[in-house]
Amino acid sequence: LYGNCNIRGTPANDYFCGEVDVANVAASLAADAGRVDDFFRSQIINRFSLFGKTMVDGPGLAAENLRLHAILDWNTPWAGTRFKAVVASNSSDLQTVEDAATENQSAVACVPTATVPCNRPFFLWQGLFERAFEDFSIDARLESDPDSRLRWVVGANYIDLDGQTGNGASEVPPSFGGIARGPTQGRTLIEPLGAFGGLYAKLGSRAEVGAEIRSQQDDVTSVPVFPVISSTGQTITEFNKKFSSVSGRLTFKFKPTEDMTLFANLSNGYRPGTFNIRIPTLPAASQAILASRGAQVGVDEETLEQFELGWRGSLLDGRMQASVVGYVGKVKDQQITNFELIPIVAGGAPTTFSYIGNTGESDIHGLELEGFANLGESWQLSFAGSWNHLEIKKSVCGNCSPFGTPGTVTIN
Repeated sequence: LYGNCNIRGTPANDYFCGEVDVANVAASLAADAGRVDDFFRSQIINRFSLFGKTMVDGPGLAAENLRLHAILDWNTPWAGTRFKAVVASNSSDLQTVEDAATENQSAVACVPTATVPCNRPFFLWQGLFERAFEDFSIDARLESDPDSRLRWVVGANYIDLDGQTGNGASEVPPSFGGIARGPTQGRTLIEPLGAFGGLYAKLGSRAEVGAEIRSQQDDVTSVPVFPVISSTGQTITEFNKKFSSVSGRLTFKFKPTEDMTLFANLSNGYRPGTFNIRIPTLPAASQAILASRGAQVGVDEETLEQFELGWRGSLLDGRMQASVVGYVGKVKDQQITNFELIPIVAGGAPTTFSYIGNTGESDIHGLELEGFANLGESWQLSFAGSWNHLEIKKSVCGNCSPFGTPGTVTIN
């Protein structure tokens, strides 16, 4: 009511620019927005929280993080080889409470429901967002003598990641029912298991070439908040798929002086896939339409091919160290949200349906700089910067079609 900005161009000053003069705001519009009271705690946090507790004292953010790791570095008695292992465990809990509206609604009638007593003279319209992640990882490798002209490394790694986000809940105005639970993203479990190796050869005293390879399997499980009922009546409590990949890297290093190194890397990598958990709920005819357009429950991996060229070294008699790296790459099979007009109920009218598909492609290139300089005995100056460029070569644009009709326009 006290807005002074017409940002959207509509005949309403529904934004405020500048500093709000609280003294001139009517008391009837002020709300108790600075705390999480017993009602919100009992109806929202205690019922829906991932943690079963209140981490925040009022609207805002609170986080608890625990990181543990152990390192083993052993010079074995076998011809100068070294065994290295890193074991780590991490947990991260985050809770956010936001207040979207701060109006006094004491004059608004409230109709009790079976789950909401509606015993408050006002509402805070607060929302709860939470995130909980835990992971355990181990990386072990055996390396040969680093001073030999031909050296090697072999190893394996394992990660167990359990993540859950969402559990979003909000207290809405009494006229909308009082309490509502918002959409929750559910739980994701990922278990990557990989084996890797590298072989490196010195070319004289100044150059070295290397080849590396990694074979990895990502076991991905998605557990929806509520079981998914397929169109055939099947109850699906989780979605699982294993993604296998083989990636590699070729490396080259050259030292023009003892203090400088030029290097080049050519590599490829993968991003694990995901799921479209709504597809099984569609009628068979709708699923067939989506399948003909490449949509599937399990979304394939993204791939990245990249080339790097760089320099690192020291200057000014070692008082300054820096590195400069330029890169160029291509991302293929990007996981892009697509839109299709299909009947989402048997015999129904076509409705916009969104799903994730491997329909994107992008080119990337950039330049990165970092380093430090010692300024005398007591001061050190650190610096870092980057310039990164992304060009989308192929994607789906739901808003680019005539009259806003999605699902048919592809950017090339």
